[in-house]
Amino acid sequence: MKHPFFKIFFLYFNVFYAYGQMDFNIQESLKVINNSTELPMALAGGINSAQINMMDFNNDGIEDLIIYERTTGDIKPFQASGTTWIYRPDIKLKFPEVSNWLLLRDFNGDGKKDLFTSHPLGIQVFVNISTGADLLWRPFNQSNALETSGISGSINIYLSQDDLPAIDDIDGDGMLDIINFGYLSSTLEYNKNISTTQDTLIFSKVSDRWGDVEECGCGVFSFDVACAVLIGGKVEHTNGRALLTLDADGDGDKDLLIGEETCYYLEYLENTGNSTNAILRNPSDFPLSGIAAGLFLYPTPFYEDIDHDGKKDLLVTTNTKSNSSYYMNFKNNILFYKNQGSTSSPQFQYVQKNYLHNQMIDVGENNSPIFEDMDNDGDYDMIVGRQTDVDFSGRSSSLYLYENVGTSLEPIFQLVNNDFLNLSSRLFFNIKPQLADIDNNKNMDLIFTANYENQGYAIVYYILNPSFFNFNITMDNLNSLEFYLDIDDTFYFYDIDNDEDLDLLFGHTEGNLELYENKGFRNLQDFEFSENNFFNFGIGSVLGAPSVEISDIDNTGEKDLLVSGNNGSIFLFREFERFLNNPPVPENFLLYYRDESYISENILGSINRLSVVNLYNEDLPGIAVGTEEGGLHFLRNRNAIQFKEIEHYSVNPIPQQKGEFIKFDSNRKIIVQIFSIKGQKMSPAIKIRSEEDFHFMTQDLAAGVYIARIYYDEYSYEVKKFVVTN
Repeated sequence: MKHPFFKIFFLYFNVFYAYGQMDFNIQESLKVINNSTELPMALAGGINSAQINMMDFNNDGIEDLIIYERTTGDIKPFQASGTTWIYRPDIKLKFPEVSNWLLLRDFNGDGKKDLFTSHPLGIQVFVNISTGADLLWRPFNQSNALETSGISGSINIYLSQDDLPAIDDIDGDGMLDIINFGYLSSTLEYNKNISTTQDTLIFSKVSDRWGDVEECGCGVFSFDVACAVLIGGKVEHTNGRALLTLDADGDGDKDLLIGEETCYYLEYLENTGNSTNAILRNPSDFPLSGIAAGLFLYPTPFYEDIDHDGKKDLLVTTNTKSNSSYYMNFKNNILFYKNQGSTSSPQFQYVQKNYLHNQMIDVGENNSPIFEDMDNDGDYDMIVGRQTDVDFSGRSSSLYLYENVGTSLEPIFQLVNNDFLNLSSRLFFNIKPQLADIDNNKNMDLIFTANYENQGYAIVYYILNPSFFNFNITMDNLNSLEFYLDIDDTFYFYDIDNDEDLDLLFGHTEGNLELYENKGFRNLQDFEFSENNFFNFGIGSVLGAPSVEISDIDNTGEKDLLVSGNNGSIFLFREFERFLNNPPVPENFLLYYRDESYISENILGSINRLSVVNLYNEDLPGIAVGTEEGGLHFLRNRNAIQFKEIEHYSVNPIPQQKGEFIKFDSNRKIIVQIFSIKGQKMSPAIKIRSEEDFHFMTQDLAAGVYIARIYYDEYSYEVKKFVVTN
């Protein structure tokens, strides 16, 4: 046994000296085509539950877009660029910690948006103290929660963590006031800003029934009397509610929009009073004409000039924290209503239901990318599994197939099938795929977990691929294994014990990795529980279920282990099979965006699955990151060297001395067989996968001339002569 000091020194040397630092660029662009249209922000990572704000974060005089992602807590900044946006992940590190909600409002009149967000005791504020393009904040009032004064003295402006308040100048005095539902209340509180100067925030609760209205349920409001009297029973309010004030009818006072967590439509209440004495009446779905704003869960309004035409538009999104029922369609849930009137007297025209979603890869929720050269043309195609799709017929899921219509040097992915294998007809949802050679015949098979409609657990399925050169699988060959997982658990097949069959790792939502060893042989599956905390990943090791990827990421010839959690962190263990009985401390690598460096933790948002792939024919592969928001990021190794594209294969060196080897290298799958000059078979047919170096040893060959017959499809082959000398 080695001395502990030696082990520590060895690990330090091993990670930081022998290997060198792993540095990756967060790739800004990737050509992806959907319906003949190139996606301008293909790698922006997807969006589930968006809170929408505008601010000029780079001080160029044009307001940019800030999305707070409610389901994952991620901030997604987008820089304005003409009529489109540029995703800027570096900017998110310049924001303070935010929870539950984010509203950007300029409370002190300096022309810079300040930040309002949730506090354990109510609402907290961060003051924008930016100079130039350097985005900076300071806590207002030492990060204490905002207070309001009333009959009983000062109290916190407390609201449910699922609520979104209206922060607006309600009475037209130039100061920002706050309208919110009282905690567990069905009436509205009006906290008037009574500050005498704009550099502070002093509130007084002047009403706990603003607008003389009480919300009783979806589209049901009570005026003058309590809800309990109106509906004949007790009213319970446990759901989140979002508020927006705007002058919807152009009469000079603020009307109210309400979205509730369990309601489908956005509700409108007209202010029939005035700016100082609001009387809310005439409830209706909103907008009043055209297509009403409806979402399955928690429709939430935002009023921002999203198209930079000088008029604020209406954006309606979902503000749900999770998709626990799996009935929310997370790829069609940003409704854009263009303002054809003015900000003070708007007229909203419906434009689309997938604003931003249609500019990026966004399959809805939980993107699981895998890569394979499906047509054996020398470049990688992409398959994406996703959580669920929803329409009025129910919920289902599918596999998206993107064909690489570019090259191995410049990939271009085109969506050719959004229901590969027609899995949606089986009513599968929550599909998570992997490619692995489960029957040990050098052909990549498709493995995936999925749930049925009313099934509270996932099953492991697999489809064997009978073809080596192409990926020809059908649902006729669908099989399953006797494993039942929680819906959010992950899986990964790999030969951990190096006995020529695939073992199985499960990532559980508690954070641990569970190992089942395959006690069968080659193409037999006989799994037996081995350990509950593989590689020291026990309960609480990561947030959510750990996702595993095993690949030679540093091109040393040995496999590396990558494990990620849904908080955006990635753990790297080089040559992990050397340390199965004594796992080392994981290695972190740096991520770069443009010319600035960032620590990898949390910069990527919420990770669903990693997939190591060599998209650009380089000596070091990159990492595709599937996100919980349904999108994709790609990390490209900063130190990688791009090779020239080879035509099918290369064979070298030729001629050979007896006892040396011939190296076969190919950018696509080939089968090689060696013959003597007289046609005698000197080797079996040898399958060689793309990017797999194969060394054929010549020690058993007598001196003479030989032929390598090289198949690159089922029917065609080329020959290469070589000479073996004594």
